[in-house]
Amino acid sequence: MYCVSLIVALCAVCTLGFPGFREEIPNGFSVPNPCPKGDKIWQGVGHMNIAGGGDRSQFGTDYAQMGYSWNKKFCMTDSDGDGMTNGQELGDPNCEWKWTAKGIIKPKMAAQGHPGICDNPKNKMCKNKNSNANRACRLGTVG
Repeated sequence: MYCVSLIVALCAVCTLGFPGFREEIPNGFSVPNPCPKGDKIWQGVGHMNIAGGGDRSQFGTDYAQMGYSWNKKFCMTDSDGDGMTNGQELGDPNCEWKWTAKGIIKPKMAAQGHPGICDNPKNKMCKNKNSNANRACRLGTVG
């Protein structure tokens, strides 16, 4: 019985993602939803699904490759290829934000966009990536 409970608990974590990661990036609790429908906040920031879990966005993949750490290199990366760095999109354009065990330090600016979804169809850099945004919006607005 113990093994079954453990397996169910582990599957729940795999399905729901890791909401604690939102504390470890600037404005992680207020990343705007780039889709026209649904919640205003994209809770699964590193995933293609608004609630998290499932396929990762490029931002989520890059975050994992950076050791799940907000650092200068990751901040200066443009994960979604829209011409804005992750830091610019998350309100930390100068890469000054730091997470401490004493609490979340708020960035000086609000999040300006979603760092994992190239969502501006007027931006030439996003034209070839629009399927990424469309797919995310289909996944993100289900339910």
